[in-house]
Amino acid sequence: MEEDNETPSSSTLKSASKERKYVQKFKTSWLEHPDFKTWLKKSDKGETKAYCKICDCDLVCGMSELLKHKNSAKHTKKMAVISQCGRMSTFLNKNQTHATNVLKMELKMCGFLAKHDLPISLVDDFVSLLRNLFPESKCLDDVHLGKQKATNILRQVTGATYKQEVIDIMKNSYFNIIIDETTDLSVKKQLAIIITFFNSLTKKSRIQIF
Repeated sequence: MEEDNETPSSSTLKSASKERKYVQKFKTSWLEHPDFKTWLKKSDKGETKAYCKICDCDLVCGMSELLKHKNSAKHTKKMAVISQCGRMSTFLNKNQTHATNVLKMELKMCGFLAKHDLPISLVDDFVSLLRNLFPESKCLDDVHLGKQKATNILRQVTGATYKQEVIDIMKNSYFNIIIDETTDLSVKKQLAIIITFFNSLTKKSRIQIF
């Protein structure tokens, strides 16, 4: 019986070498790496793939491949845009919070004058007084509240809101209406409407003039 002395060909050796080639799998430690943690995550396409959240693409696993992608022009440009947007978002949020605080302050000032039946003409001096008392307040520095603005706030904002609240309460409770019409010295007709009702929220009787 003859022995088979055939030696494997070079192509067979190369093929076997390729089959034994090491394939890098995704490492969870990369997620904590300072160069990768802000944009890297494991890909859904297998354990040998990584995913860039910034560029929206899959990557071959491996430290050198990830560093190459990190330093690529495409990734660097997108990271710069994301960083700029983050700073802009923080800036806008700060400005939005400040503007909201200024608006709340103006509403409370107008509400204080209305609650204590103080003339709206006091609003300029009222704002100046508060600025002198609280010079460190940045919100007060941006409060621009004059007689006309205060009047509009009381009529169109707080007044309209309170009027609607009263109407909503009256829809679910009994009330009385008193109407009185008069003509003043300027021959201008006026109609006063007085409503008495029970406020179920505060458990008190109220008198409202329209």
